[in-house]
Amino acid sequence: MENRQMPGLYGTLGPSCQDADMLIQLIRAGMTGLRINLSHGTLSGCAAWLEQVRAAERSTGQQLDLLIDLQGPEIRLGDFAAFDVEPGQLISLGDGGIPAPAPAVAALQPGDLISVDDGAQLWKVLEAEGASALVQVIRGGMLLPRKSLALPENRPVDMPALSDQDYENLALAVNLGIRQVMLPFVHSAKDIQAVRTYWATLTEDPLQIFAKIEDPIGVQALECFMDEVDVIVIARGDLGAHVPLSTLPVLQMEIIRRCRQRHRPFLVVTQMLNSMIHAPVPTRAEVTDIAFAVVSGAAAIMLTGETAMGDYPAEAMTVFADTARCAYEYTLTGTDCQMGG
Repeated sequence: MENRQMPGLYGTLGPSCQDADMLIQLIRAGMTGLRINLSHGTLSGCAAWLEQVRAAERSTGQQLDLLIDLQGPEIRLGDFAAFDVEPGQLISLGDGGIPAPAPAVAALQPGDLISVDDGAQLWKVLEAEGASALVQVIRGGMLLPRKSLALPENRPVDMPALSDQDYENLALAVNLGIRQVMLPFVHSAKDIQAVRTYWATLTEDPLQIFAKIEDPIGVQALECFMDEVDVIVIARGDLGAHVPLSTLPVLQMEIIRRCRQRHRPFLVVTQMLNSMIHAPVPTRAEVTDIAFAVVSGAAAIMLTGETAMGDYPAEAMTVFADTARCAYEYTLTGTDCQMGG
């Protein structure tokens, strides 16, 4: 068996784990890193939460790897009051309607299918006029602000690698001692260089860049930037919204194969224990997914909504850590963990 280290276990900061007591439980369960999702806000807006993180670190004597997840060129809806949408309903997107990035709206064409909120909803474009579009809901539900939009596969959208908010958050990260950055929708080495160049103007401290692979363009370009980053992130949420779900497992295996071939660390994320957002126990498929990621050689794995907004954050982290440890022991010894009764 290969000589590997136990994978890092990341949770995601959010309302369900915003106080020190819960964070202490997560750390004691096995959490080694914490993701701060900045697609929905600023690092300065997380100041109170970060104070709780530091308090939990002091209490446990363990320093977490803090990872900020930038906004980047990810396409998301803007801010509006949440409302329920039903199949057949017409929605205006862009000027005069639901806010969305202008370059994304301009790239739409009649007949396009748009995946919303990592595929939870599906819309069809009926009319597209540059600054606005009329869409019809095919698959509906509660529409929330700041949710992701996925345009048709390989549709180019001219958006910068870093937003104005990203520049502000990177500057704040330096002062807060955060040295890990996750960049969404990486398509080229130029995207990575934009982050490193700006970081160098702020500090001489080293930076770890986690490059999120979230669409077919990123998968195809992987060889061009793989050596420029520290960790490749198999971000199955947006990736699964940009490709047929039936192909997602094969894509994950292909990215893993390339990473192992080039000896590049990789992280697996999204819906690893999704059922535990509202249930105290996981599905059999979920724990198998965690074990597969570990046995495949993941340097780290991550929970998102399970700890950020779930009903059972500590239970989810316990399952996450226990399953990962069992799979890790298997990679070392080739034997299974001690079976329960």
